[in-house]
Amino acid sequence: MIIHVVKPGDTVDSIAEYYGISANRLKIYNNLADTEALVIGESLIILIPEIIYTVKEGDSLAQIADSYRTTVIELLRNNPELSDKQILYPGDEIVISFREKKGHTIATNGFAYPYIDKNVLKKTLPYLTYITIYSYSVTSFGDLSNLEDEDIIGLAKAYGTAPIMMIIPGSNNTEEAMDIVNSIISDKTIEDRFIEQILLILKTKGYHGVSFHTPYIHPTYRERYRKHALRLLEHVTDAGYQVLDTFETPIIGFDYGLLAKELTGITLIVYEFGYSEGTPLGSLCTESLREIISEFTELVPPAKTSIGIPLQGYVWKLPFISGSTKGMAISYRAAIELASQNNAHIVYDAITNTASFHFYSGDEYLVRFWDVRSYNISLKFVPDFNLSGVGIWNIMTWYPQLFMCITSQYKILPLNENNQL
Repeated sequence: MIIHVVKPGDTVDSIAEYYGISANRLKIYNNLADTEALVIGESLIILIPEIIYTVKEGDSLAQIADSYRTTVIELLRNNPELSDKQILYPGDEIVISFREKKGHTIATNGFAYPYIDKNVLKKTLPYLTYITIYSYSVTSFGDLSNLEDEDIIGLAKAYGTAPIMMIIPGSNNTEEAMDIVNSIISDKTIEDRFIEQILLILKTKGYHGVSFHTPYIHPTYRERYRKHALRLLEHVTDAGYQVLDTFETPIIGFDYGLLAKELTGITLIVYEFGYSEGTPLGSLCTESLREIISEFTELVPPAKTSIGIPLQGYVWKLPFISGSTKGMAISYRAAIELASQNNAHIVYDAITNTASFHFYSGDEYLVRFWDVRSYNISLKFVPDFNLSGVGIWNIMTWYPQLFMCITSQYKILPLNENNQL
């Protein structure tokens, strides 16, 4: 895999010619429009095919996969444009494999809302071990909200991806969220209702497991929370389901090790600029991330630890005013389009592992986001620490660069080989 940073005078055709690949393939892997002008400083993923098959009359993906001793899912990963095709046409070119040799096996978990665009979902599912559907909210009485998630569950299973239901406290306010958790863990009747509702949804909707987003737990309640978590884990795992958890920056003094013995996995969210509040500098430096992961994996087995990866950046109005300025979430594609519209040049900060640019629209604005350089470095934490994999927030927009970066270098853990494709 090669990462090309756009220079003045670069075009899609000139870059493709330089690396000896087709311009169409370059566009597909980088989600480039036919008439799109490249932005100086924009990073592009370059993948060199090893084997390319030309479709003949009567071919099907299953037949092609069988003839090369691979799978339909692997063909979809190498050729994401196939997700939009109903039939194959003679002359179509299909990448069977890349020159890059795959190494570490990783589990991939994509977070999505139930209303995700179906075309985006179909493109993304081949790259996912799990899809976590966000989210069921719980009240202080242990009652769970309902989601219209049957379609996304069914489609995930068709692709061999394990659907996970996610539960969060029913409030965006940190103190209120803590109060909801405290209410559940302090009353056995409420706790029982909570567990019963989880098991009912898992069974009736066909989920593979459940994931929790654990807010900050006050030291006073940590022992009580630990007992609640172990009791919940026992009920859910005994029923045959997996249990995952998501934590933000590690809580000092919290016994992660005991929970990890029963949990299927823990996703550690360590990127700071994934919030609308905070300083525009936002992201931790790469070495700080490495230190946090190192310390966390002393508490939790690396094989049960996933690192969070953001697929969204933020736009801040400057000057930054603490307690007042809030960032506006922006997708990678929208960030690139914004840079193009404002003739901005993208710069990359190797210390924080992020890309950024400034633009003016009456006021000055700062846009900061991750690009393929950021993802490539962050993915290396997985083999470096022998982690389980990555949790991707979120997959609501199609971002092929990340997934091509993953599938060209790593083996994606299959949880269910019995897909219906």
